[in-house]
Amino acid sequence: MEELAPPTRIKFYGLGDLINGWMADKAITLLAEYTSGREILSLNDALELHNALAFEEHDILPSFLGHHERATLEQAARELRKRVSSFFLSIDASNLDFHLDEFEYEYGKDLILLLVRYDVAKKCGSQTLFDALVNAQVPLTDMLSNHKFVKKYNHILREALLADSQNGEFLVRTRMTKDSDFSYFLPESFGSNESRRLLSAYIDSPSPHPNYIQAIAEAKDNEGAGITTKIRLQAKKRLETLTKELFTNDKNVLTTYRYGIRIDPEQREPVLDCLDRDENCLTHVRSFGEQYLLSSMEPQRVLRNFAFLVGYLDGHGLLRMPSFKAQLGLFQNFFISGKETYLKGSTFNLIDSLTLQGTLFYSEFLRQHGVEIEAVVAWFFREHLIGKFGAANFYYAPSSSSSSFLERLPNSASGYFCSCKKVLLFCLDGTGGHRALIF
Repeated sequence: MEELAPPTRIKFYGLGDLINGWMADKAITLLAEYTSGREILSLNDALELHNALAFEEHDILPSFLGHHERATLEQAARELRKRVSSFFLSIDASNLDFHLDEFEYEYGKDLILLLVRYDVAKKCGSQTLFDALVNAQVPLTDMLSNHKFVKKYNHILREALLADSQNGEFLVRTRMTKDSDFSYFLPESFGSNESRRLLSAYIDSPSPHPNYIQAIAEAKDNEGAGITTKIRLQAKKRLETLTKELFTNDKNVLTTYRYGIRIDPEQREPVLDCLDRDENCLTHVRSFGEQYLLSSMEPQRVLRNFAFLVGYLDGHGLLRMPSFKAQLGLFQNFFISGKETYLKGSTFNLIDSLTLQGTLFYSEFLRQHGVEIEAVVAWFFREHLIGKFGAANFYYAPSSSSSSFLERLPNSASGYFCSCKKVLLFCLDGTGGHRALIF
């Protein structure tokens, strides 16, 4: 004869949970059973009754209950709370392990709450209670969900956190991701040094989650949270290793994307995009017509080529390069991401790769034909802005082709100063207005 699975117990997940409407009926039935004489036979019974009482406490009740029935239920609930209280007050060192033996883990946070509320540690001993919880495999996160429990076991919880490098994942998940959960508490003795130690140990652990490592690498420096330049660098190097290991095995790669730029001497169109698929490889090639490029070497047309051929702007003169939320794939929203992570989907990767390669490729093409892009930018500020818009007091100091990277960095100057590394361009659109473009 097939053994039947135990019935699903009642659990109150919070005021906004969608299951409340269905679960409320079961909660009222259970409360009626205990009012009619059912006994609390186990720790799980007491915890389930505590959850059922939460529906009455928050007035989440079936609509068919009338005023008289609600008043009767309220009176019964007061008596049932006394029975839950009596059960927890009966727990001591002699029966603690027995009660925790078949503890159901979905009630972890409720268990910690009630142990604190009825001061069970006073009769059992603080260390005895903590050891019993550990032996019963009560999750450390459940212990950290109650501020009074964390305060009472300050130093013990500090050591417990540091004892397992995987607890670094808890730090990241509750403090550094976009959906961080601040309903958990850290021990007062767990400061910045402890956070740094735990994060470092997690980064170097055998199998950290790549998304959590990325969240650490992309976080802003925060000494209090243990995020330092050294920690972020450690995470970045570890992420590179994990990524390399992941893609070493071709079975882990569904499709490989490649991007390329070329100049076609025979092509009549200014720009063409070609997409080729070869087994598991997808190649996107952007081709520029050499004849068109050679016919548009004037400064203003060069800038327009960067905007529309290389692909900085769309047909309406709006920036195409940011990562827009609407372009993210369906599953992108389910990934773990850090608070400072710039979410990027396949559309962004395509545009980013092609515009970056296109910028380098077109700049080199111009240089081979005697046109320096910095000279074009200088013309824009020195002549075009003044002649077209009457906008004076803009200054641009172009660097020489032999300048080092440090020499190309912006220096302070009167008016507005730009370097070739970051230039603000005003590109005319068809309506006579302008758009701002940064590259």
